Amino acid sequence: MKKLMFLIPAFILAKSYTFCLSCHNGRKQVNLNNLKKSYIQKRLNELKKEKNTMGYIAKSLSTKDIKEILRIYGRD
Repeated sequence: MKKLMFLIPAFILAKSYTFCLSCHNGRKQVNLNNLKKSYIQKRLNELKKEKNTMGYIAKSLSTKDIKEILRIYGRD
């Protein structure tokens, strides 16, 4: 868990958002490209209220970051 908490900020600071693929688009997690952009945006904003790994990631994302994620992932 300590390694994960160290890696999350490092990935976010890189601002490449390829870190999303480390969990998503894999065999066990939701494929981000199959989701609508509006759903991804709504879910990221909801996750900001949660206290789990995705909650901590979502809290660190600005509105600009979310727009960039939506540009890269999801479908219209």
